[in-house]
Amino acid sequence: MAPTTEASPRDRERGQLFSAWILGIFVIAAMIVYVMAAMRQERLSTQDIIYRELAMNVARAGFEQAESYFRTHSSGCYLTGAEAPTSQAWVTPWPAYPDEAFEPQSTDTDFYSSISVSCGICPGQQCAGGIIGDVPMDQFVTFTTSEDSQSCQLWGRYVIRRQNTQDWSPGPDTATVNTDPDACHDISAIAAQSPLGSGARWSIVSRGYLIRLPQPITTTSVATSLLGNPAAFNGGDLLSAPVTFYNGQPFLMGQARVYGEISRVNFNLPAAAAVVPYSTTSTVGSGGAATLLVDTGGLLNGGFGGSAYAANATGSANEGTCASCVYGGQDPLTATASLSGVFPGQSWSTLQATAAALGSGSTISGYTSAADLPVYNGFNSATGLSYSAQIAVPTFYYIGSSLTLPASSSSTVLSGVGLCVVQGSLTIPQGNPSTFNGIIYASGKITLNNPATVNGIVISATCVELDGTAVSKATVTYEPDMIDYVQKLLQGFTVDSSSIVATGF
Repeated sequence: MAPTTEASPRDRERGQLFSAWILGIFVIAAMIVYVMAAMRQERLSTQDIIYRELAMNVARAGFEQAESYFRTHSSGCYLTGAEAPTSQAWVTPWPAYPDEAFEPQSTDTDFYSSISVSCGICPGQQCAGGIIGDVPMDQFVTFTTSEDSQSCQLWGRYVIRRQNTQDWSPGPDTATVNTDPDACHDISAIAAQSPLGSGARWSIVSRGYLIRLPQPITTTSVATSLLGNPAAFNGGDLLSAPVTFYNGQPFLMGQARVYGEISRVNFNLPAAAAVVPYSTTSTVGSGGAATLLVDTGGLLNGGFGGSAYAANATGSANEGTCASCVYGGQDPLTATASLSGVFPGQSWSTLQATAAALGSGSTISGYTSAADLPVYNGFNSATGLSYSAQIAVPTFYYIGSSLTLPASSSSTVLSGVGLCVVQGSLTIPQGNPSTFNGIIYASGKITLNNPATVNGIVISATCVELDGTAVSKATVTYEPDMIDYVQKLLQGFTVDSSSIVATGF
């Protein structure tokens, strides 16, 4: 039997070094794999963030496109005549559902023929089932000296859906189950307790998708043929989201959703210099009965046939220089001169929100405090504007309480061009040089004293009183062109910034 030989210390040392070397290689390899995986994951995460941001940009572009549609479309996006429900009471047959007033046409969307639906408001006509826009996310680069061509691989698509089936009626076929959460909805009745279909407030959802087209794509027609192929979209519907994979390749790279609400001011104004509640009394009684009071120092001009006209009023015994007034018949909508009658679809809160959303605009500004009124020939520290600068821009003043201006010729005044809404009474005392061009509405009594001047229309849900002296009169002159100008400024939709919700996926 051969003797057993024990490994020398040097051999053992070599074995240990070899084992450590092998272990080190495995550790380094594992670290390399880990670092590469982490780098890949970081790259993918960064790419996902970029894709989501691009999809969000597309969704925002779609919202702006929808906003532009509502602002400029000739239909006005509200129901009229026999189509408009007059109340939420059930009638047979039920008129058009409010959301049906949003009717994009072929010029408003891509792939119109594939998503056309029957327009309920316009029988026999077709409208698009929504607004679709496809935009390349980078520029085409073509090498004219070669057959090689590079093109846009990433495309963005925004979709603004229409509510294409009845989603509301008060009867047994309420059809609420049909409501499409991603469609545009007339929410006037919800937001302002206004008549159904009045179009005063709409909700908009814009879906933005980032799509990766297979290469090579050398012309826009090739891209269009794929983006217009229903098979590439869920349920075979171009209004739906793209499929995640198409022909075995990643197709949908990112998506986002932008929700927002837009509102406008609707008007219902008779051709009158003054509008007050209908009353059979000739003076303001203890019970608050309202009428028009024109003192010998007041002057009411314009209206029907050159005579002063006061809608729904009977006048008073001391009508003075308004002896030729024509006191009109009772207008059903403005008989009470209520807020909802004069501004269909509006509430105090929506009017305030509209004024706040306008801010310091270049076309029309909005203010919500009496402290924001201009200072006659002076400077307003609240607005940061001089008198001439402030009255140079049309303005919507919303005053949330009764307002009495100072009796001074160098003080706060109600001057300029626009709309003034007062949630309470409005008093312009003698000596205050207010001159306003446009529309004034107050829920309480409007008292104008000399030398106050209004060119447009004054409306009160309580009473209008014009005072003054034989030399200096408080004057209201009916100016239809000025009234029309103010209406057009405010009937354009304004985005309620507080309602915007943007979500990436």
